[in-house]
Amino acid sequence: MDSCLRINGNDAPKAFNGSSWVTTGGAFDLANMPSNVNLCLEWKDRVYVAGDYTSPDKLYYSGIADASTRAVSWTSGNGYIMMEQEDGGGGITALAKCPGYLLVFKRRSLKRWDGSSTYPDDMVRQGTPTQECVCYSRGMVAFLNEQGIWGTVGSMPKHLSDVRVDDFIQAITDFNKVQAGADEKHLFFYIGDVTVDNVSYSNVMLKYNIDYQTWDIRSYYQEIKAIADYVDSNSKRQLVMGDDDGNVGQINTGLTDMTKSIPWTVETHKLEFTSRVKTKNVHKFYLHTEQMKGGNVFVKTDEDSKGSWSPRGVISGDVSEIDSGRTGRWFQFKASGSSNSGGDRYLGLEFSDNSIEVHENA
Repeated sequence: MDSCLRINGNDAPKAFNGSSWVTTGGAFDLANMPSNVNLCLEWKDRVYVAGDYTSPDKLYYSGIADASTRAVSWTSGNGYIMMEQEDGGGGITALAKCPGYLLVFKRRSLKRWDGSSTYPDDMVRQGTPTQECVCYSRGMVAFLNEQGIWGTVGSMPKHLSDVRVDDFIQAITDFNKVQAGADEKHLFFYIGDVTVDNVSYSNVMLKYNIDYQTWDIRSYYQEIKAIADYVDSNSKRQLVMGDDDGNVGQINTGLTDMTKSIPWTVETHKLEFTSRVKTKNVHKFYLHTEQMKGGNVFVKTDEDSKGSWSPRGVISGDVSEIDSGRTGRWFQFKASGSSNSGGDRYLGLEFSDNSIEVHENA
């Protein structure tokens, strides 16, 4: 239809046709479009809108776009569908499409529409809070809610997030700050500031590798307010974000974060060294890295208060000898720093035979 619709549920709808703003008529038949809607999607040559606070379960659809003018009508061939109400489902919060279906999200449930009938999907008790919690890649619609991140190709959603990522999702305090986006290799979910295990993280982005089914947890310098697809002057598709200072930048490119060094953190799981019931002394260990310098090394044991990391040294080269001097039944190790050059690698930890003393106190 070569036009972009702007709606927010309060102001009169507008459309941009590539050169100017249109307030009536145009590709979307603006004067006759249902009022109070804030969700919109094109599917099979119709425009679907929802989010009317006076009828939160109603999904409106336009007539089929005219073959010549490519404009839709809200007075001919149009109508609406009442998405079945169920206990606790809430009103319509997001729209998405995947091969064969228009997906209609409610707060706590998911519906499907194939163009002629809806499906009894009340058993799908996974919904999403906002449109910005939904993204699409390679035939899959991914969405976030309080229970985690899910993916669907029109069938029963599959749980994509792992336990650690779910810890971050359950720490979200404002779902209106969530922004989702995707390219052909990754899913991105920005969730804002969160506190997990008494550690505060700023501007967190959850990044999923579709092929490897792995997660990265990233922290940015700036707050991200929007994520969108963008095609540049060379016809190259990119995923871009806008921050809270009005800057626009590419996601997942370059060696800096808006000119600033990129922070990194590597944290091990709990290491028990033979037996969890026995107390150990870890005297020293070796940290192996490449191109990392100036980062800090920390240790935490069961004898420390929850969330308390003890600084034990700095990364001095490709092999750093660290004096642990810690006692406990289990140990965690963490290294953190920042980089603006790329190529930094964390290779692992090494413990010599005489660096760990085990006390026979089982």
